Amino acid sequence: MSLAARMTLFGRRQAENLMESTCAVRRVTGSTRDPDSAQNVPTYLDVWSGPCRLRFPFVRPQQVDAAGELLNQQRGILSVPVDGTSGIQTNDIVTITAAPLDDGMVGVRLRVMGPFFETHATARRLPVQVVT
Repeated sequence: MSLAARMTLFGRRQAENLMESTCAVRRVTGSTRDPDSAQNVPTYLDVWSGPCRLRFPFVRPQQVDAAGELLNQQRGILSVPVDGTSGIQTNDIVTITAAPLDDGMVGVRLRVMGPFFETHATARRLPVQVVT
């Protein structure tokens, strides 16, 4: 094993030590009709769940013009372990399921905005935005 590979694996262990929250990733697969409300309800595929770390390095929300209405988008970075998370895709929905250091994060839903690939990645750092 090369020095770079050994250092990358060491870095992954360190990055995973910072992942003190947990999250679940799901993908919309279609919809079904709710017999009580007669509305379509999305159906999901469970993609992955485990440790994560959520950061918002972009302090100010980005303003977006949607059909003439200004909306604020809050974008962040969701870090998950590299191993076992390659199936996470753009538009998957992430729900924070536990956050020992900030219980206000529990239940926050995020949408994955794009993939993350890097040769010597210590974590998979996915761009996300808050889903309201």
